[in-house]
Amino acid sequence: MKQIITVTLNPALDLTGNLSELVLGQVNGVTHASLRAAGKGINVASVLAQFGHQVTVTGFLGRDNDRDFCQLFSSLGMIDAFIRVDGKTRTNIKLAERSGRVSDINFPSFNVSGAEQQRLLNKLTTLADGNCLVVIAGSLPDGVEPNYMVELISCAKAVGAQVYVDTSGAALKAALTSEADLFKPNLDELAQVLGVTAETERVVLAAKNILASNQQSLVLSAGADVLYSWGELGQFHCQPPEVRVESTVGAGDTLVAGLCLGWLYDDMPQGCLTRACALAAWAVTQHGVDIPNDYKLAELMAKVVIKPH
Repeated sequence: MKQIITVTLNPALDLTGNLSELVLGQVNGVTHASLRAAGKGINVASVLAQFGHQVTVTGFLGRDNDRDFCQLFSSLGMIDAFIRVDGKTRTNIKLAERSGRVSDINFPSFNVSGAEQQRLLNKLTTLADGNCLVVIAGSLPDGVEPNYMVELISCAKAVGAQVYVDTSGAALKAALTSEADLFKPNLDELAQVLGVTAETERVVLAAKNILASNQQSLVLSAGADVLYSWGELGQFHCQPPEVRVESTVGAGDTLVAGLCLGWLYDDMPQGCLTRACALAAWAVTQHGVDIPNDYKLAELMAKVVIKPH
């Protein structure tokens, strides 16, 4: 039976405020606010759990303030395999404007020791097997070097698991040298790693030769406008349906969850990308990572335009 494990190394309590426009140096009024246990891998797991799939969640959590996370895991039926470390899990502030622009204020994380990092590697070896998809998502906490991402990937691959990666910066650069099966950067993240300006045409051109193997896949999200894929998934250009944007927070994580559903359901590449694109489009119409009903999802999927590129 197929199973999914998500790894979130640097989770956060996300305090999100939505406002018409952020004006620096001024008092800004927030129209909608939420505080929730989050982190990219946790968000992916939340979406999958709403589709009825039991997900094992692991990574690092501060033992001093894990209550909200425990409540989330319990409410969605997730299996909590997080390693608790000294200190508190950070709080991040996200200010989402009506235009779709999001300003992130990320506070310092806890520090993870070498012994704790080894504990997670050992735990992943125990949790994963050849019927698993391991999703490693998010940033690195203090004390963790970029090459640790490669160690995690190698650990999962050694027991036969599939590995999807959604990270950025030095962690993404390191991961791209690994045998991970799929990478999901956004336009800015991939541009930074490739050393090119964040223009769609430049990044798309440079991305064609970035994969170490044609058995790997790269899915590039370029905002709300388009999605590209290369490698094992094939070369496709996906145009999502037009929707009213409320917040882009969590849209990338919902997209990754959609790709995971494709693996669970043995979708053909076009079907997998279409569902993922439709779910990401739905995500920006709301605050949070709730899923649409079956009728709405089918309606959105029918409006996705996908073609070779």
